Amino acid sequence: AALSWDIVRKLKTQRHMLVEGRVKDPTSWTKKREDQGISRYAAILQNMLRLPPEEVQAMSQELNKYRLIHHIDDADHERALAKCGWTKEEFRLGRQEKQDEFEEDDDMDEFESVRWRKVRRFSSKVVRTLLQ
Repeated sequence: AALSWDIVRKLKTQRHMLVEGRVKDPTSWTKKREDQGISRYAAILQNMLRLPPEEVQAMSQELNKYRLIHHIDDADHERALAKCGWTKEEFRLGRQEKQDEFEEDDDMDEFESVRWRKVRRFSSKVVRTLLQ
């Protein structure tokens, strides 16, 4: 409930900013908000994927609600999974296939950026809240 209230409050604040004309470029501003939403989603996924498969399954309904609220479509979901090093099929199965330890990930620099770590830290708190 607290998470839902926080989301509603943020959305209302954003709407007021747009209506009051405090945003100079609404198109770019909206794109930035969408990008932030997808980054948050990827961080939430990253934290969920560290849990045992049965716990991930138990949280799948909450994850679907989050996707619905934040307009995370299947393509965004797959991109977020890829950012976490998972495929859609592995996620469906609830386990990851073994990978070569030395496999390089071209997106690792972005994945481990300071900004990304902050988002992951925030989403860890969100995941803990959902589990309580």
